[in-house]
Amino acid sequence: MKKIIGYIREYFSEDVRIGYLAFSFFFILFSLFLNYGFRISRTFTALFHGSIELYYFHALFYGIVFLFGFGSYLITYKRWDLLKEKKWFLLIFVSWITLIGISSIRIENADIFSFLPEETRYLALLCMNYAINSFVYLFFPLAYFFRRNVSESLGLNLKTELTPYWILLLLMVPLIVWASASPSFLKVYPRYYDITAARFLGISPYWVCGFFEIFYLSNFIALEIFFRGFMIQSFVRYLGKGSILPTAMIYCYMHFNKPLEEAFGSFLGGLILGIIAYRTRSIFGGVIVHLGVAFVMEMAAHFFRGSLTY
Repeated sequence: MKKIIGYIREYFSEDVRIGYLAFSFFFILFSLFLNYGFRISRTFTALFHGSIELYYFHALFYGIVFLFGFGSYLITYKRWDLLKEKKWFLLIFVSWITLIGISSIRIENADIFSFLPEETRYLALLCMNYAINSFVYLFFPLAYFFRRNVSESLGLNLKTELTPYWILLLLMVPLIVWASASPSFLKVYPRYYDITAARFLGISPYWVCGFFEIFYLSNFIALEIFFRGFMIQSFVRYLGKGSILPTAMIYCYMHFNKPLEEAFGSFLGGLILGIIAYRTRSIFGGVIVHLGVAFVMEMAAHFFRGSLTY
């Protein structure tokens, strides 16, 4: 824990401008107010559901946070030289395209699994969508990986002390369990609680839940590779630690369809995990924390719903 606290203290004690931090926090708080006060993300996602307009909406949606996140860095640190860096713009472009795809690509018609029993099609559909999400997250990072050094490109540095992250996760468990009992969380979690497939197959819901969680939790590994690996490590050569705060802002926007508490927590969590990934050049601490949080939230939500029993 001392290491993690030390990383965070170093980040804020070095050349991080107060005005820049204040603007970033204000921007996120104002965005949260607009989104949850006027239900912007949920309304337009529902309105454009299944249409090409959904892609246009997410292009604008993420374009705003990319503009303000990286634009505020350029202005604060007077890094106008980056405007001449074509490769930097390319990294921003592929990151933007990835997030548009993640938020817009959904297969809705379970009839594509018509060769399966009807009772199992919804489960298959959910698993396929999470597999597609993982593929979209990994497409550009893996392309970048094959062109550069492993530790520089994706933060796959195995020489990292992981004990502090297990301790951090254990400290977070009581808060996660408490939050998981709230009605707003139970509207969203667990992500799969239908026991129809288990009944049809004649097996325990725990087996079906475990099968689904493989796809669901794998998605978080892909997410960490993208955000704390690709977006932090590949931007470091241009921004240094300046890649951390814009990435946390973008990460927060990704959670605007989740409960308000989770969305705001994602900004703080993204900032902390970004600092750790930057200091250690490794994403594995973040993978432990993120997978652990997601798993505990799922299991706690199942417990409060009582959804793992017939």
